[in-house]
Amino acid sequence: MERKSVNLASIQKTAMSALTSPSAFFRAMAKAGGFVEPLIFMVVMGLIGGLIQTIFSLVGLHIASGWQWV
Repeated sequence: MERKSVNLASIQKTAMSALTSPSAFFRAMAKAGGFVEPLIFMVVMGLIGGLIQTIFSLVGLHIASGWQWV
């Protein structure tokens, strides 16, 4: 089994493409392939989202929160 390295620089390009023109991004997205790269992308985006959420919470802003704790 061949071992592939994940190109971390492409994560930023992929995220910007998905955010700036989502219809073109999903139209051009590969329909077949492995699941490791998308999984890594999802984990990295989750970590960045969690970091942003934590910063907002520490500052007292609850703009990006999905849960409203009373």
